[in-house]
Amino acid sequence: MKKSWWNLLNFPRPNIFSKTREYSGILILLSELHKTNFKGYDNNTLLHHLLKNLKVGKLTLQNRMSELYKILEMFLMTKRLEQNPEDRSELLLNIYFEKRSGKLFSYVYNFTENIIKNKKFDSNSLGYLYEIQRLAAMNNFSLGNYEDYRKLFSGKMKTRHLFCDDYLLH
Repeated sequence: MKKSWWNLLNFPRPNIFSKTREYSGILILLSELHKTNFKGYDNNTLLHHLLKNLKVGKLTLQNRMSELYKILEMFLMTKRLEQNPEDRSELLLNIYFEKRSGKLFSYVYNFTENIIKNKKFDSNSLGYLYEIQRLAAMNNFSLGNYEDYRKLFSGKMKTRHLFCDDYLLH
């Protein structure tokens, strides 16, 4: 848990709110309280403690906390995508499909499919394979590649059967 907290404190905070925002004071105070697991603090006492130590207005503090929460969400999503390349690839495939970026879609699809097929055979891998094949089939259909759509769609059905068989066996 300590490493995660340190990573959050050092996460590059984008200037999505203002180039002049300063979060270090809040983060230092929260870091100190985090060491005690916020023992003895509820929302009201935490707010009072921060207001007293930061010497800012209540509305300003609430805005900064809201901004920090959004930064935390971005941090958590970034960490998830770093730790799960399949999730990252699936997200990219969705983006490239929506943007109709056929070449980028194909590159990520082929790369991801090879990785998944070379992994240990389990229901998670089959689930990812099924999802990327579904996206590839939709991509081919939207680009008018109906023969490739048909091939992928029939392959997707095979993956679905393998997925069901694997799930039922384990």
